[in-house]
Amino acid sequence: MKFFEFAEAMKPLVPGKLTRAPYLRELISMFTTVTEDEWGTDKDPVTVVTDSTLDSMTSRDSAFTRKLAQTMHSRLNINNFIDLIQDLDDPAKVLIAQNLDQYGLTTQIDLLAFDAANELVDILREKAKITTDDAALRRQIRIHAALATFREELLVRSRGCQSCGASMVTQSNGKSKASPRIVFLDSDTPEPSRDDFAVLCLSCANKYSLAHSDKEIAALRRSNAFLLAQQQLGDDLAPLGLDKKLVDLLKRIKDLPRAKRSFDPNYVAVPLEQKLSDEDLLSRCSDAMAIYQRVIRVESQALESSGEFRFTRMLAQIKTAWWAMLDAPLSEAEIFSRLSNWIADQTGGDRYASEVLVAYMIQICELFNPRDMAGKDSAA
Repeated sequence: MKFFEFAEAMKPLVPGKLTRAPYLRELISMFTTVTEDEWGTDKDPVTVVTDSTLDSMTSRDSAFTRKLAQTMHSRLNINNFIDLIQDLDDPAKVLIAQNLDQYGLTTQIDLLAFDAANELVDILREKAKITTDDAALRRQIRIHAALATFREELLVRSRGCQSCGASMVTQSNGKSKASPRIVFLDSDTPEPSRDDFAVLCLSCANKYSLAHSDKEIAALRRSNAFLLAQQQLGDDLAPLGLDKKLVDLLKRIKDLPRAKRSFDPNYVAVPLEQKLSDEDLLSRCSDAMAIYQRVIRVESQALESSGEFRFTRMLAQIKTAWWAMLDAPLSEAEIFSRLSNWIADQTGGDRYASEVLVAYMIQICELFNPRDMAGKDSAA
């Protein structure tokens, strides 16, 4: 493909019905960058050529000089070009894809930014007669095209900085504005996925860009797995829909008089020990059951006898949530936390009471039993 053909195909990218020279100046400015000191100099591809030359460049390849191609290539701002294409609405992307197809480049709208960026680089390299290796530039295109594709989803599913947990909103002049940065997790995969990126606050992103360890990357990948499990629960499961009496149960757990919060000397944590390998989580759940096991059993039976609360229904729904997370590489503590948050969010109940209830569910219905994992595998 020649540059004038590429320029013709990209017209839906440039707003307004500009004539030939102004249109080409605007298009070139979208994929090149110069400093303020370089405006109007021979290092500025937008102003280095005359209008008459630009007019000719819109219809014939001979007007596009090797020197200009070299200048454009040296000033490439390919990330901006990718972002501009990705931000187009679908009808405009379809038009560009159809235009490119007429000149021999077949693509789809979900790959349009990636393919158009690579085609532009091919055109400039051929015209400028550049033969040096450009693997780094092609890798940059691959990574940024993936980032542009996943950006909105990444920002939506993150609830704060994945490193320090800080809010992504900053205050300025009494107004709030989001300030997230998305970093790449140093993967060599040929097709980066959404899990090869992490959303960080400005401070953590700057630190990550300066230096980061394999341990830090692994921690961010675990964070991605946790966020994926949260997303799966939100997307794949219907809301709990538990009757209001579950709120009453959580409230009775929370409101247990302090005088009655004593450890049951006869409680044995063997069932939990057979299901949990995380020592800290085992300790938390054992302590909770030593105090609340009898309370939950008695109170849930009382509520169920009223005919307004179905314990088996609650059990089935919580176990469904557990099944939904089996395929995600989450730790026991992360699954426990997610289940507790889910119950608290869906019922408006107390977070601690929800944790106590999950501990009870682990004890009585074997959520963490390895047989559940084997059953899931065989079912798949």
